[in-house]
Amino acid sequence: MPSSDQGPNRGDHQQVLLRLQALEYWQHTQITGTDTGLSGSVTVLQSQAAALAVSITALQVQAASLQSQVTNLQSQVSALGSRVTTLVSSPGIAVNAAQWDIFILTVLPATGMLQNPSGASDGATITFRLIQSQNSLHQGLSPSYGTSYDFGVHGIPQLSLSLGSMDILTFQYAALRGKWCFISISSGF
Repeated sequence: MPSSDQGPNRGDHQQVLLRLQALEYWQHTQITGTDTGLSGSVTVLQSQAAALAVSITALQVQAASLQSQVTNLQSQVSALGSRVTTLVSSPGIAVNAAQWDIFILTVLPATGMLQNPSGASDGATITFRLIQSQNSLHQGLSPSYGTSYDFGVHGIPQLSLSLGSMDILTFQYAALRGKWCFISISSGF
């Protein structure tokens, strides 16, 4: 029989080896995450990441669509802002209310009639900026107006007489009457 002072026997060595293997396995599962509980958590996180990726893609598509809509609206606003035109003084001056809202005209001796506006639609508003010539020989001139301009009971207003002064006349189309009804004049700018 071996004495107790000779150290552990063979069975003790096997138990120590088994314990070391168990400890190594435990450390391995802690480091690599191969434990089934941790493995399940990793799978859930991977599924959530995939769902988030799909949501991000959907949001990117929506953002692109919204950007397209914004660009379209900016184009429309820009088009509205450019509805001002300068008319050329002549015996008959065409006015296109479908294309323009504000008409600038320098009143000269050759200035004839502002023709009846084409492209009228009910409720449409047009504005004329009538500017007196800078030449003193042409002071106090005024255009004549087509038959669809209606100035009401007060008649055609008197324009400013000062050289280079500007008067602003506004009309609104009333389809019921088939007339461009005079709304206002702001004088002497």
